[in-house]
Amino acid sequence: MRLGVILMAAAILTETTMAAPGIRYAKGLKVPADADYGVPFLSWDSREGDLPAKYDLRDEGLVTPVRNQASCGSCWAFAGVAAMESAMLKVNPTPLDLSEQEVVSCDNNSSGCGGGWQPFDYMISHGVGSEVDFPYAARDLRCKNITPVAKALKWGNIGIAGRRATVNEARKALVDFGALWITVGANSNWSNAGGVITRCANTRINHAVTLAGFETTGEGDHAKTQFLIKNSWGSNWADKGYVKTALGCNNLGSHLSFVVPATSECAPPEFGLPKKIKLTRGDNIVPVPGLDRAGMEYTWYKVGGRVEGEGPIEVNSGENVDYVVRTRNTCGTWTQMVRINSK
Repeated sequence: MRLGVILMAAAILTETTMAAPGIRYAKGLKVPADADYGVPFLSWDSREGDLPAKYDLRDEGLVTPVRNQASCGSCWAFAGVAAMESAMLKVNPTPLDLSEQEVVSCDNNSSGCGGGWQPFDYMISHGVGSEVDFPYAARDLRCKNITPVAKALKWGNIGIAGRRATVNEARKALVDFGALWITVGANSNWSNAGGVITRCANTRINHAVTLAGFETTGEGDHAKTQFLIKNSWGSNWADKGYVKTALGCNNLGSHLSFVVPATSECAPPEFGLPKKIKLTRGDNIVPVPGLDRAGMEYTWYKVGGRVEGEGPIEVNSGENVDYVVRTRNTCGTWTQMVRINSK
């Protein structure tokens, strides 16, 4: 569907970036205030020396073609579907064309063309059907019940709760999980992008795209990595729908997420904690239900405080702070952040 054909709602006009005259690129990202709470984060303790210097999902056959969200503020859905399609290719070489319209129309945690956030909870509870069963219309349609052809098992963020992912964490996650859901502040540099974006700004994140590769040059402190981004603005944008840029440029990577399909062996552990915990004076932070049942060891620490915590943590009166619980399994180190409110 050609850009500019469909009239945009007023809400979407505020979330677009001007490109060539008459063309506007829709975005649509809406970041919840509690986005980083209650979600497992995955990191690794050391730099992985066996990672390749260059990795491109296109060369590996692990990424689907570039799509076009057109004038609908559905970047969040397109990035999520692209990540899910790639994750499925990791376990089955038969490519899928999943329905972005189903996610736009049926994910009640977001607002369709009015914008949204990560759609992975919907993919876990409902799965996703095929594009042919619910074609993309670039507008809000009534939810249609179609047969799922892919289903997510779990999802998580890359990095450590309380900080964003490092370059090496992003590189390893891409190799391990396939395409990743990632946020960026897409300004005029993005609208008029060529193949590479080097001019960066501290732009508010407003767009979700897909991490699809990287290339690292140099070694040690002189190493520099450019990441390959698959966008949802059609194949006529930038370099056939792709662009290269650095992590952190225009706040690329403030949120970086992966999804694992139901057939995956490596999935986040069940922490069993809510996003917020309310305690009274002198109470201890409760044990971690999911990890206790799994027989996994864990530690607590306060964000901005000491790194380790042993045993129950007593919360003082009047605290309104973030705590992180940490555990490990064969996949790596997992953390989850909760907000502690005490009276």
